[in-house]
Amino acid sequence: RGALALKDIKEDEVIVAAPKDAVLMTQEGDANPLPEWISNECWEDLKGFWNVKMAIRLIWERRLGDKSKFAAYMKVLPEEYSTTLFFSKEEVAELQCPLLIENAKDDQQYFVWVWDRLVTIMPDPPTKEEFFWGLACAGSRTF
Repeated sequence: RGALALKDIKEDEVIVAAPKDAVLMTQEGDANPLPEWISNECWEDLKGFWNVKMAIRLIWERRLGDKSKFAAYMKVLPEEYSTTLFFSKEEVAELQCPLLIENAKDDQQYFVWVWDRLVTIMPDPPTKEEFFWGLACAGSRTF
């Protein structure tokens, strides 16, 4: 994967553009794209939590399956991840580095807390596994 520039690229020069509705994304200030699944108030409460918003979008599209306009993209996403978010307590302990162990535990606790909140405010909320999958997708494919 990659691209090769055949000429110098100026600072701030646009080299790729796509229509906004052709891109699966979230941006601060955008309207709630899923009002039938998450309330506008809840979406606004997630201001600054781009990864949670993106996870929710990805889960929604995944649940749509072939009906999603992003179905082809969704089919190439990994079904599972092996990041520390998915580690068991024993696997976290095997990291052996106190800082990594602390970070892994903090991430797991924080995102379980976020998921617990979503469960109370969303109709048909994502499962914990779906939510963690969405977070892993967002974290590994968004920049």
